[in-house]
Amino acid sequence: MAITNAPKTEKLTGVVRTVTYHNEENGYFVVKVDVNGKEKTVTGSTPVIHVGELLTVTGSWAPSKWGPQLKASKVELSVPSDLEGIEKYLANAIEGVGKGYAKKLVQALGAEVFQVIEEEPERLRAIKGVGKAKAEAIVTGYNEKKGVRDIEVFLFQVGLSPKRAKRVFERYGANAVEKIKANPYLLCRDVWGIGFKTADEAARKQGIPLDSEYRVRAGIQHVLTEAQGRGSCGLPVDKALESASELLRVDYDLIEKCIDFEIEAGEVVRDTSNGVECLFSRKVYDAENELASLLLEHANRVVAHKIEDVDSAILEAELNLGITLDETQRDAVRAAVLSQVCVITGGPGTGKTTITQVILEVLQSNGFEPILLAAPTGKAAKRAAEATGFEATTMHRMLEVQRNGGFKYNSQQPLDADCVGLDETSMVDIFLCVSVLRALPARARLLIIGDENQLSSVGVGKVLGDIIASGAVPTVRLTKVFRQAAQSDIVRAAHTVNAGEMPELGYREGSDFHFQTIAPRNPKDEVEKEKVRAQIEAEVLRLARDMYKLGYDPIKEVQVLAPMRRGVLGFASLNVRLQSILNPTPAAMVEWNGSKWGTGDKVMQLRNNYEKSVFNGDIGYIESIDRQANMLVVQFDDRLVTYKFSELDELSLAYAFSIHKSQGSEFPVVIMPVDTSHYMMLQRAVIYTGMTRARKLFVGVGQPLALQMAVRNAQNDERYTRLKELLQKGLPQEMRKAA
Repeated sequence: MAITNAPKTEKLTGVVRTVTYHNEENGYFVVKVDVNGKEKTVTGSTPVIHVGELLTVTGSWAPSKWGPQLKASKVELSVPSDLEGIEKYLANAIEGVGKGYAKKLVQALGAEVFQVIEEEPERLRAIKGVGKAKAEAIVTGYNEKKGVRDIEVFLFQVGLSPKRAKRVFERYGANAVEKIKANPYLLCRDVWGIGFKTADEAARKQGIPLDSEYRVRAGIQHVLTEAQGRGSCGLPVDKALESASELLRVDYDLIEKCIDFEIEAGEVVRDTSNGVECLFSRKVYDAENELASLLLEHANRVVAHKIEDVDSAILEAELNLGITLDETQRDAVRAAVLSQVCVITGGPGTGKTTITQVILEVLQSNGFEPILLAAPTGKAAKRAAEATGFEATTMHRMLEVQRNGGFKYNSQQPLDADCVGLDETSMVDIFLCVSVLRALPARARLLIIGDENQLSSVGVGKVLGDIIASGAVPTVRLTKVFRQAAQSDIVRAAHTVNAGEMPELGYREGSDFHFQTIAPRNPKDEVEKEKVRAQIEAEVLRLARDMYKLGYDPIKEVQVLAPMRRGVLGFASLNVRLQSILNPTPAAMVEWNGSKWGTGDKVMQLRNNYEKSVFNGDIGYIESIDRQANMLVVQFDDRLVTYKFSELDELSLAYAFSIHKSQGSEFPVVIMPVDTSHYMMLQRAVIYTGMTRARKLFVGVGQPLALQMAVRNAQNDERYTRLKELLQKGLPQEMRKAA
């Protein structure tokens, strides 16, 4: 019988002097520990570890190319007791302290410092240089760290990344662990960045059964949330049952029973969309109802501030602006200024901006003051201001978004405005639109401006399309392409595509629209298809890199847009390749959670962050990286925003992104791959939207067959909404029939 010598187990206690490496995802660490004046290397796994902490581990020694290391099987961390350790712990682990204040605290309070912070915080203000505000920041940072630490350990134990711990603490406070233990599915409902599958894994590790009511009800909500992520307000009941069954692997009877529970609890509503029985989350359902009600109420108000001689006012505006309208444009302006609510829609080159400019000039000249102009994004607002000559801002800033996500201006405190113009409304979702309607004063004209042929919003609903389709408010459709715009091949190609016809392919000198053909014949086998995709990728990368030869900044003026995320021609893969080509040697770089971030990188915000006042779709550039403080700074249009490394899941690289995300923005140059691998997103509206994002130059690269598939496919993304029906129900009978 063979006898093996098991490694000798040893217990070791010391102060962490250096954190050489720590992976927040799996907890693996390498640290240098001071044990009675001797430095030891310890490896192990723990959700969080800081310089200055007292580390007690049990494990066995093993050789490595860096020397002997103690591989810990058991890890315990506590606050240090020696003064040097306390000072380092305060400086490194407690937000808001830093090295200078850590030294002051230890010099003044010694080993009592933690007790004072917890039990006698008023004593901190007596320390020289520590005022009221700093003392409060130190106490807040200490208490938060203490609360977050418990959550980090718990999340780590149930298999979740501890990097979400702060968000969990902010949502639930000191009782977080207790609440999550009782129902881990709260995580996917309440905490951004944690999905159902992650919460489900945590529940499984706690022994919660597959047929738990908590689990099934959370799964139903997840299915509805997924539908909302695709833009739908609701989901047909049969599709909801099918998706929930596939996700949960439980009987239909149990799912239907839990749907009834959700309906009884007021969390889910069962109603119809275009005659189809659907399930809606309560929040979305109520928002659509409120939006329809507010819009109809405003549209039916008696028009405020009547303009007596509209034709003279229009002529005066033309003379003031040096613009000559044709009769269809004058009719459009007339309809808008005589209506309390008016929609103006049209494609590129049809004069939306000109019409808007004249309408605002007419209103201003006739005493309408103030006039507010807003768009969903900063870039769209800037473009609207440049085009019309009127100051413009984002809708969030117009409403003055608060740190809790609410708005200063609302039904109790309306905006001060005689006219509110909303530009690029094809990308406005129901939640933002209903917020604007709540804040709209009774006297204000409302102009809704957008291109109905573009993709619907990234968010929930299809507000512009449903308003136009309902016939509930006056709508001006601009179809004539004016001579100056018609000289642009981008404009001509966009209208050609919108009509369901193929644009002219190839390269034409002096043109602003090109489509570079790769593989004129459709490749049959997978090997050949992969070769074609590699060719398309190589050409997209080459074009992006070489645009400087035409005078364009490849990072700031060139935008690669892709129909999908996945695959070699998806924007995720293209981003990594473009980063390596366009920003190969940044001044500073950090790898975090499997991604590389460098100074100068182009990035996009992925969610509304009201505390930082940055919003989904905002584009910026990494200004600086501080690896000591685990922070980086991003320069957005008008401000610098600081991110902790643990918040980097709010950002993505933005050298390439989806066509959906490009809505409301324009770029000097757009490069767009088009391939049959994008078949799920080969839709006319997708291609049309991508083309119309280019201001000076559009270059498509790909297969003519793929472009043809998209041009022929007039179906937009299918969305189950109720706004059109709700608006029509509110119309008088004779108007309802006409609509």
